[in-house]
Amino acid sequence: MVKDFRPFSVDEQKEIAQIASGLNIDEPNSIIRFASGAQNSISDISNRLLRRMNTDTAERSADIINELLKIFDELVDAGAPKGLARFLPGSFSRYEKRFDDMQNAIYSLAGELDIMRIELLKDNAIMEKLYIENLSELRRLEKYIAAGEAVIDYSKKEATQEKSGDIMAQNKAAERQIAISRLEKRLHNLRLSRTMAMQMAVQMGILKDNNTKIAEKINIILTQTLPLWQRQTALASGLDKQKTALESQRKANITAMEQMKQKTEEINLLAKSMQENKGDAAFMEEANIKLKQAVEDAAKIQESLRESTKKTSDDIDSINRDMRI
Repeated sequence: MVKDFRPFSVDEQKEIAQIASGLNIDEPNSIIRFASGAQNSISDISNRLLRRMNTDTAERSADIINELLKIFDELVDAGAPKGLARFLPGSFSRYEKRFDDMQNAIYSLAGELDIMRIELLKDNAIMEKLYIENLSELRRLEKYIAAGEAVIDYSKKEATQEKSGDIMAQNKAAERQIAISRLEKRLHNLRLSRTMAMQMAVQMGILKDNNTKIAEKINIILTQTLPLWQRQTALASGLDKQKTALESQRKANITAMEQMKQKTEEINLLAKSMQENKGDAAFMEEANIKLKQAVEDAAKIQESLRESTKKTSDDIDSINRDMRI
């Protein structure tokens, strides 16, 4: 009995003895068929593994991740405001325009990445099934190898005893030696299949690990990186719009104050002229008309300023609501 990478159980030893008893070393076809089922199963698992390896899911996923990272880098290069520049009104507009241009591409790639993530998890499930099948067939093959080695040991002892007999016994011993050699070659072939099964187990472990790492990276991009990027962009855009709105309101206030100052000066001048020309009826009539117009203009300026202030307040409230979404 040969040593295994893990000891055979009592039940497995009984199974090995049964396999050994079913092998007729003097029958060439029995040797050819020996462990062919386990060997074919391992070969089938190998072919199925190769088909899974030939799919480009992991490679395509890596390409999409690189495309997304490239877009993010391009957005940064597009001029995302930094330092004190980010506080200047309109400083975000060029960056935001670039973001809007690429947003559809980002969403498309993100959707494809999510599909790739699901495919990678499916691949891992299939790979796990193949891994378990491979281990089972590897164990089965180990039993056949152990049984074959046990038959060889027994047959060699028999052949040694027959060599000391008559010519017929010696002839039988020679034939037995040929059979032993044939079985040894068969066992060598089975050991190669065992090595292939062990290598497949390692390969499947590496593939599963790589798929898991890519799936985890995709999950981070979809659940953290992309939402955070979108959130930061929305916040930066909102703050920039607030600054622009407040700056517009400040300019409107300055203009309104200058206009009010001019109207106030005009009203004061008219009042002074009216005081000086009380006796001139024609002048007083014309002055009253101008005074009335100046007061109405001042009221319109105040109303326009009030509406502008309300609009700015409403715009900022709308921007704040968008930023909270």
